[in-house]
Amino acid sequence: MTKLLLIDDYFVSRNLGVFTVKLRKYIEEEKSLEITTVRSVGIMLMEK
Repeated sequence: MTKLLLIDDYFVSRNLGVFTVKLRKYIEEEKSLEITTVRSVGIMLMEK
């Protein structure tokens, strides 16, 4: 797994959170995809 964001900043994490919410809404109709949160690592887009 490649780490994309190496900066530990409130605004970076907030932007990533907003992006994740929008991505979840965008793919919620697609039953073959899901976003999984991995604690202390990040998020993963997975095929069911």
